[in-house]
Parts: sequence; structure tokens; C-alpha cells
Amino acid sequence: QLASVEEVIRIIKDKSETYAHYQKLFDVPTAEWQHLSALQKIYKTRKDIWQTLHNWQEKKRYWGTEDITKLDVEIMRNEVNEFYKKSFTLNKEVKDKVTESMLDKIGEEKVVMPIILELGNKNYKKEHWAEIFKAIGKPYRPDKTYTLDELRKWKVLDHRGAIEEQSALATGEAALEATLEKIKAIYDETVIETKTHRDYESTYIIAGVEEILQTLEDNQVTIQTCLASRYVKNIRPRVEEWDKALARCWDVIDEWVACQKAWMYLEFIFSSDDIKRQLPEESRKFAKIDTDFRALTVKTHEDGNCLKICTEEGVLEMLKANNEMLDYVQKRLEDYLETKRVAFPRFYFLSNDELLAILSDVRNPMNVQPHLQKCFDNIKELRFKTQSDIEGMISGENEYVGFTTPVVAKGAVESWLSDIEVRMRSTILDQMKATQAGYECTERTKWFFEFCAQCIVVIDMREWTKDTEAALVRQGEGNENAMKEWYDEYCHTLTKTVELVKGKLTKLQRRCIGTLIVVDVHNRDVIEILDNAKCDSPAAFEWNMQLRYYWEEGNVTCRQTSAFFIYGYEYLGNSPRLVVTNLTERAYLTCSGALNYNMGAAPQGPAGTGKTESVKD
Repeated sequence: QLASVEEVIRIIKDKSETYAHYQKLFDVPTAEWQHLSALQKIYKTRKDIWQTLHNWQEKKRYWGTEDITKLDVEIMRNEVNEFYKKSFTLNKEVKDKVTESMLDKIGEEKVVMPIILELGNKNYKKEHWAEIFKAIGKPYRPDKTYTLDELRKWKVLDHRGAIEEQSALATGEAALEATLEKIKAIYDETVIETKTHRDYESTYIIAGVEEILQTLEDNQVTIQTCLASRYVKNIRPRVEEWDKALARCWDVIDEWVACQKAWMYLEFIFSSDDIKRQLPEESRKFAKIDTDFRALTVKTHEDGNCLKICTEEGVLEMLKANNEMLDYVQKRLEDYLETKRVAFPRFYFLSNDELLAILSDVRNPMNVQPHLQKCFDNIKELRFKTQSDIEGMISGENEYVGFTTPVVAKGAVESWLSDIEVRMRSTILDQMKATQAGYECTERTKWFFEFCAQCIVVIDMREWTKDTEAALVRQGEGNENAMKEWYDEYCHTLTKTVELVKGKLTKLQRRCIGTLIVVDVHNRDVIEILDNAKCDSPAAFEWNMQLRYYWEEGNVTCRQTSAFFIYGYEYLGNSPRLVVTNLTERAYLTCSGALNYNMGAAPQGPAGTGKTESVKD
């Protein structure tokens, strides 16, 4: 009917145009076809109404018969909104039963559109549809196709709550699954890097695991968030599987790093044949650990996928067992080192690595040389006469002192080092006696250079002590100028010592004379103090507070106030001395008094005032 009406209107329009042309030819006023224009407008509106209604019915039919799982409800919603706008406009232009009916029908569809949107959720799975069908009281068959019209017949839109619940659940699960896919993509690409260890062939260690650990930590937080989600119910087993996998990766890498650290430390130690002989049981245990560790790192070098390596059965258990065994081996190694330190206590001054460096090659006595300065105060190296015979010691200043009798460096290193310690003390004592004997029969200025510097300083102090006490005795016996005379004599002796500095001296001789001058200047000042104080007895406090040296029962002894010590005979070399000040004397008094009572002393004061050097002196 619309087509026939449109044809009639076209014919009339054609005639009007023809008549208008004729009128123009005959110069006759053109007639206006007002009714024709109104008719065209009415027709256009009516056609628009019916065409819209037709299109709506076609769309409605398509939406109703399409598989609900394939229906794009987003496009449907947009089209429904467009139809509603169109119908609303047409209804405003022409109010009749047709436009009102069409507007009502489209409006009804627009109202239920939110439910249809939830129903057409693309994230639905079988279990979600099963719940929806359970709500409408119908059985769900996964192999069957369901349309919107069919669901409408079953009043599915009346169960909005169930649909919204399942839609939210499906959307939440989809988001969680997307998160799991992202995590999977990360670990498909995550590789444990390896690098060659000490240029050994086919020996590798893992590197750069900090970034992997950070990624694991972040992803574990993400997985925990997923487990806490209300939408995790249907995919919980998969999320828990990832949680276990990531936790296992973390544990494996953590154990691996600990194992590698201990292995790298012990691998060098147990590569020594000497250590293997001394620790046979521990060597066997470490050999097994070494085999397991190398095999694991080689496998990682060939295929380093983090997830694959870390979740492989038995890897975590192997690493844990190896770490326990490494702890045992390290403890046994510590016990072994402790026995060496007990045998030679100066080994306590060495770190484990330094001590092991010595023990790893006990057949080579020269191996001890780099560590001597930590074991002894000032022995830089030992002089070997042969491969095993040690004839003397050399200080940090390159002063050489020969042993009274050579030491044979054979057997356990702690044993012959103990012999070195004993020989050092006996040699210094013998040198002290020889220096004392030389003082009696040699000119002082020549005597300085015939013995080791340490003995020269000590015997010089002993002679000063003896002569000062003799002067105090003479002072007490009535010679009022005894201390003054001793002061003048000592100043003269000091001047002659200073004159030596102007001569041609070796570096060691110059250092020895410098130390003597520092000590003798202080001794001169002490004599002056005693003279000014009118002291007339060795019992005077001004004298007793000084550090004094004596020969007593074949040993050099030191006294200060009530403190008494036998000289230790530790070889000190040709070391310089600080200028002695009032603060230095206080430090001496404090330290000697504390040591006399088997206590410690800790001088306090401003920086640079000589606390450390005074304690060392």
C-alpha cells in the first residue's frame, strides 16, 4: 500500500512539474501545488514510522532467534537506544496508535535491557548457565543452543537477582583468569641466568636472581589477592596451584642462593689435597654436594626456565638436604680451625679464609709469609736457609734478626709456628743479654749499631734507670748536686747521640737513633723534674711513677708505681716512638695499673692526642 501511494504521489509530482514547464513557456503564472507538498510530508513521516516499525520487528526477530551465547548484547543495547530515540521523535510528530504502540514496545525492551546485558555476558561458563537454569527451574544441557525468545518463555528475565549474581561471578572469574594468564606469560619468559665460575669448563653459577625474587614477591601478593577475592570459588584449584608453584620457586631460589654461597666458599677449600687428607669425611660429603650442584647448574644453563627448573620434582628437597650437609661441613670445618687456633692461639688474629689459605698448602712453609704480620707484632717474613730451615726474622722495616738456633718448618704448621714464637722470645732474650754485655765494653756511639734496635732501646732505658737510681742514692747520702751532675752528664750524652744524626747513617740506623733521641729527651726531662723536686731516694713518687726497666733473675722487668711486669720479648722491629708528653705518661700509668690487676684500659680523649700509639708503646 505504501508503495502504491508513493507511485501515485510520484505521478502527481511529475504532472505538476510538466504543467509548471508549460506555464513557463506560455508566460503564465506558475500554480502552487500546496496540497502536494503537504501530502509528500505526510507520506514521508508515515513511511518513516512504518519503516522503523518494520526494522524493529526484524531486529527483534533476529535477537530472539540468535544463540544467546553468540548474541552481541552491547550492539543490541545501542540499537535499542537508537530505536527508542527514533520512536520517541516520531511519536512527538505524529501521535497515533501506531507510534504509541511502537514506543511502548521499544520502551519495554529498553527497561529489560540491563538484564539482557547481564544475560549475554561473554564470560559465562557451563557452571554459570547451570545456576541460571536452576533458578528458572529448567535443566541445562551444555550441548543445546538456547535463544533469547526461548529463555523469555521460561520467564528468565523475572530472575534478575540470580542473573546478576552469576554475571558478576563470571566477570570476576574472567578478571582473575586474565591475571593468571599474565602471570603465566611472565614465567614463560623468565629465565635463570648462569655464568661461568672461575673460568672452569662446564661449571656455572646462577646470577641476577634479585630481579626474579622481586617479581616472585610481587606475583605472590597478586595471587594472595586473587585467593581473597569473592569470585575465586570456581577457579580456586588453579589459583592455589599457582600459589604453590610461586612459593616453591621462592623456596628453591632462596635455598639455591644459600647453597651456592656455601659451595663457592668451600669449593676452593676442598680443592686442596691437604684439606682433603685432614678432613676426609667432610671431603666425601662435599664431593656429593659438588656433584649435585654442578649437575643442577649445567641443566639450568641448558634450559633455564625458572618455573620449569624450580618446580621440578626433587630439586627443593635436594637443595635443602645439601644445605643441611653444608652447614654440617662448615661446622666441622670451624671445629677443625678451632683446634688449630687452640694449638697456636695467634691464629685467632687471622680470619677463617686466611687460616685456610695456610692450611690448604701445609707442605709449603713459604705459604705462611703473607700472614705473619697479623700473627706477630712486627715479623714481616721469615728467612729460610733451606726449604724447611728458618734462620731468622725480618721486621716491617727490613731489620733482620737471626735466631739463636734455626727452626725446622716440618709437620703441622701450628707446631712449627709455635716453635717460631718460642724461638723469637728466646732470641730476643739472648739479644738483650748480648746487648747488655756489649754496653759494658763498647763505646756508646758504636754500641748503637751492633745490636737490634729493640734491644738497644730497652738496655738504654735499663741503664738510665740504674744510673738515675744511683744518683738518687748519692743525693740521699748528702751529695746535694748528685742529680744536677747526672743531669749535666745525661745532657752531654744526649748531645753526642744527636750529633750522630748529622753523620752518614743507613735508614735503619737513622730510625734507631731517632727513637733513642725521643726516649732520651723524655729521660732528660724526668731527671730535671726529680732534681727540681729535690728527690733524694728511689722510693720518691716522682720516680716511682716513671716506667723503669731492670734486670731481675735473668729477665728484663718493667716497673711503674706498684705495677710489675716481666718483659714479653715480642719482636717489635725498628719501630719509631711518639714524643712522650704528660698525657702519654698518664696513659702509661693507667694501662700499667690496669694490666697489673689483669684488667683492661681504654684511654679517652680528643683525636690526635696519641692514645693509640701510647697504648701500643
